[in-house]
Formats: sequence, structure tokens, C-alpha cells
Amino acid sequence: ALTLTAAPAGARADDELVSYALIVGSNRPGPGQAELVFAEDDARAVATVLRELGGYPADHVRTLLHPAPAALLAAIAELERAASADAAAGRRVRVFFYYSGHAKASGLSLGDLELSLVELRQRLLAVPSTLTLVVLDACQSGGFSRIKGAEAAADFSYNSRARLDASGVAVLASSTGSELSQESDYLRGSYFTHHLLVGLRGAADDNRDGRVSLDEAYRYTYHQTLLATGATAIGGQHVSVEVDLKGQGEIPLSFPERASAALVLPAEARGHVLIARVPAQAVVAELQKVAGAAVQVAVA
Repeated sequence: ALTLTAAPAGARADDELVSYALIVGSNRPGPGQAELVFAEDDARAVATVLRELGGYPADHVRTLLHPAPAALLAAIAELERAASADAAAGRRVRVFFYYSGHAKASGLSLGDLELSLVELRQRLLAVPSTLTLVVLDACQSGGFSRIKGAEAAADFSYNSRARLDASGVAVLASSTGSELSQESDYLRGSYFTHHLLVGLRGAADDNRDGRVSLDEAYRYTYHQTLLATGATAIGGQHVSVEVDLKGQGEIPLSFPERASAALVLPAEARGHVLIARVPAQAVVAELQKVAGAAVQVAVA
């Protein structure tokens, strides 16, 4: 049986760290591309989890939907000013950047215009931070399981990791250099972002310490995305990561122990599990449970 638990009130995330998040989602098509359906919903979902479980103050999480390159660069400049003030005051800064939408090998496709990865890297690295996390999901919408439009998302993921690589930066991309990223109408979002968020809600917490580290999130998202896409017409999708975090130690991404409530799947349970919110019929989590350890998933 499932167990519903309530978390203690007043829990707080790491007070030593000032956290900022810039979340970007764009359904807008570029030349030769089809309009997306779920990229902006994925962005909203990421912002929600960061506010609820990531230790990011609500006013430090900014969501941009279908921005032009100039608007995105202006948002990064505003972030740089805020982070500079914190750094000048001696505070450590963490920056989380997420993008879901169209992309080419050379950069983000924002409608008819493109923001190059070179410029994105320069602007993100200009933000004074102890740690910068970049999550890139270049997934498409169309049929039941679909691929990126004009150019392979895999080329984007491969180049993004190469061009964004720098000390103090971790880049998590939705596929490798020889694959295509996929979305699911059933999940109403991308496989990659969905499983990343389920992991951050607690399913990835292997050591049961109440927090999900970057390593745990990557391992969980890798395996669940590969499992979910293995039976699609496109084939298995392998999440990739590039990390250069010298001296950082374990990087916590979320604190599911501090959720207001959670569903606990008992250790002996196994099989395909779907958690949905009714009456909206929204899928909160889909995962493959194996026997041997309990799994806790934070819910509203």
C-alpha cells in the first residue's frame, strides 16, 4: 500500500547559499520547424520544483516563455547584477539555467532568431557564481514520440557540453552526440525533463538522506529515460553529463525531505507506477519500481 506522509513545517534549504534560477521554455518554431506543445509546460514544471524542493526563493526563480534572444540576454544581465551584489557581500552564489525548446547544433532556436552557444556560454560564465548548473532539453512535439525538427537534438546536446564546459559548471543534456531527444504525449512533456523532475521529487534519493545530489539525479534520469524510450520508434535515449566542479563535493539539487507531503512506495513493491493528479489527470510521476528499497516521491 502507498503511505502518505507529511513533512515538518518550516524546513529550510542551505542558508549559506544564495540561489538563482533562470528557466526558459519556448514552443515557437524557427524556419523549417514545427511549433512545439510541451516545452513551455516543462519550463513551468521545473520552476515549480525548484521553488518547492530546491531551496530557491520564489522571487529568485524567473521563468521566460518564448523569449527573443535580446530578452533572454537581458534576463541574464539582470541575473549578473543581482549575483554580483551577493558576491560583493561575501555570499556564495548558485545559478541554475534550464532551457527547453528548439535548438540547432550551434545554439538555441528562439523563433526566427538564434542565440549561439558561444554567446550563451560567455554570458552565463560572466555571472559570478560558485556553482553554475546548466540543463538543456532540446526536445520536439508532434506525434506520440517525436524528434527535433530541422537538426538533430543530439548535435545540440553534444556541442552544448563541449562549448559550455568550464570549471565550476555542470551541464546536463537530454541526449548524446549520436541520438535524438524525444517527447511523450502520454506524459505531456519530454521523457528527459519528466524523469529529472521525478528524481528531484525524491525517487533518485538512493542513500535516503532526504536530498538528491547531482550524481543521484543524473543516474536516475539516465536509467529511467533510457528505459522509457527503449520501446519507441526512435530508440533508446541516453542522458549525458559534463562536470567540472573541482572542490565542490557532493552537489545537492533538491531536498525532498522538506516537501509538505509525499507518497511512499514500500520496499517490497515492484512494477510500473503512475502517480496522477485528479481531476486534472496530470501525470505527476511515472517510474519503474523494483523491489528492495522504499521510494518516496514529494507531492503537493
